[in-house]
Amino acid sequence: ANGIKANKFNLKPCFRKMLIHLNPDSLVIQPVETDRGVETVLNRVVTIQRTNRVSGKLEFTESNVGPGAFPNQPIVIYGLLGVIKLISCYALVTLQQITLVGSLPSQLDNCEVYVSNKIALVPIPPQMPNKLLTENQVKYEKYYTQLFDRFIHDHSTFYFCYDFDLSHSLQFNLNVLNYSQNDPEFLWQRFESGFFWNLNLCKRLFPHHKLITSVRENPNNRSKLLPHCVETLGRCILPVFDGMISFNLNLNIKYNPFIFLNYLIISRRSWMRTGVRFFTRGADANGNVANFVETEQILWFEFKDRSVIKDVRPSLVSKEG
Repeated sequence: ANGIKANKFNLKPCFRKMLIHLNPDSLVIQPVETDRGVETVLNRVVTIQRTNRVSGKLEFTESNVGPGAFPNQPIVIYGLLGVIKLISCYALVTLQQITLVGSLPSQLDNCEVYVSNKIALVPIPPQMPNKLLTENQVKYEKYYTQLFDRFIHDHSTFYFCYDFDLSHSLQFNLNVLNYSQNDPEFLWQRFESGFFWNLNLCKRLFPHHKLITSVRENPNNRSKLLPHCVETLGRCILPVFDGMISFNLNLNIKYNPFIFLNYLIISRRSWMRTGVRFFTRGADANGNVANFVETEQILWFEFKDRSVIKDVRPSLVSKEG
């Protein structure tokens, strides 16, 4: 995992698949590297454990393991969204079922876009048994998990890409190519903070520094890797956004039967000031307007023999709040 080659957008791609192993006093994340459909289970793992039961602080360490180190059946996940604190333990927020929505054009490396189908909590051992909790603590723990399940049920359209920044416009991503001399970044470092719906969940993964993600104002002012930002864990974190993505492909053009028109619509919804109109209106003290949505349309042409694809046309971006 160390020294992974960055893609053309100078990003270190997220792991598409990971195995979670549960030990009595820790949780181990074992990434699976995917290269052109071939999966390789890495021997570099991330171990998460609590420093002590009183403070509840989490400690992340990397190490190498040998074959057969984990005899039990693992939990398979397709993305790590963050960590939440329950009464009895911490829990990972994980993607356990996903669906492919479509692929970006070849100029964008045919990066695949997915939508979440199932998000689930995985408790980090050790978990305090119910017999050691008070009656109110058990009741509140159940209530918290029900709230989480209800939120996930009501917000089931979280979109993501493992190796492309969907939070910024096409122009921004193409402009990043001019800064390829900079150090490669994790996807969560470049992701626009206003559309980073699991931003607060990720902060506990790196508790010792402020997570700076927005680079819209100054592309050169990007967050740098810090010593405690371990390489493997950085590629495990997957940023997602709420909104809509629609692929419309192979549309016929009148009077020209040899070319197809393709267009992609991306709507990104900000998390900073959401809510129904009765409760959420106007702007807050920081200038965040209610229910801000940014919509982008990308068009490209393709020859009928599909052997050549024309250049991607400039995208159209609209902002509403």
